[in-house]
Formats: sequence, structure tokens, C-alpha cells
Amino acid sequence: MIALGISCFCTDARAQIDLDPPSAQKKAGPAVRVTPQRDLQFGDVIPGVETTVDHSDPNSGMWGLKAANESIIDIRFTALPPALNGTGDSMPVRFESTQAIVIIQQLGTSYVFDPAVGITVQVGKPGRALVFLGGIASPRGDQSAGSYVSPVTLDAEYASSAGGPPM
Repeated sequence: MIALGISCFCTDARAQIDLDPPSAQKKAGPAVRVTPQRDLQFGDVIPGVETTVDHSDPNSGMWGLKAANESIIDIRFTALPPALNGTGDSMPVRFESTQAIVIIQQLGTSYVFDPAVGITVQVGKPGRALVFLGGIASPRGDQSAGSYVSPVTLDAEYASSAGGPPM
């Protein structure tokens, strides 16, 4: 599992999801490696005005996945926050059903999925994929200025229907 943090700064408010640093690579399940690539950043947001970052936006969150060649993997966001936390305040955030995508690089295929549900995909050779996440920050009209952060956790593991990693 890899945690991703959302942060926001408000005066204008600033929102972003922070990934663990690349040195904090973790294995999720047997031999599926999840590596954070970039934070989901909402940037400066205006109190009372929603800010949307699409999964295809350069500010979307991004993870790299490495699994065994041609394996089937389950991809799940196990902790999507309902709000970003700031200096004694919180800012609502949500993730809609089309705000995540997995791209199977070597196959040239992509699948949009609901981040609240997850997806099961088969990777090709050499077993690489990219996952992107967008979201919507909804600052209140009286949102306090400051930086707002919350973690998001991505979990990737071999699908049970595949019987574990291929040999």
C-alpha cells in the first residue's frame, strides 16, 4: 500500500494529495510494487468554488505498478478521505466514479474506473502499469486560509482468481 496525501492552501486555498517519497517504495501483496510518481494537487482554490482535477490532468496523482509479466492484479484505493485536514479546519473532497484510470503501458490499453470500487486488470510484458487519480475539492465560502492535507492509500496485489504470482 502506498499513501498519497492531499493538500490545499486557502486564501485562495491550496489543495494537494501528497505521495510518499519515491524512496518509500512498498510492496503491496506478493511482488506487486507500487511506486508513487506525483501528488494529486488541486492548487490554489477559491473559497466557495469547487476545484476539479481530472485523472488525465497533469496535476492528477500518479503511481507506477510493477508486477510479474502477464499477471492479473487487483487495484484498490483503500482509504479515500472525505475531507482535507488543515489548521483546525477541514475541506470536503470527493472522488467520483470516473476519476481514476489505469494504463497498461505495453498493451496500449487504459481502463477508467471508480476509485471507490477498484479494478482488476491483466498487465502485459514487462508487467508495468500506471494509475492516475483525480478528485474534487469543495471549499466552503468561509474556508480558512492555509494548507490542507489528507492521505489516500493505493493497494495493488495479485488477484485471488489468478492463484498468486505466475511462476
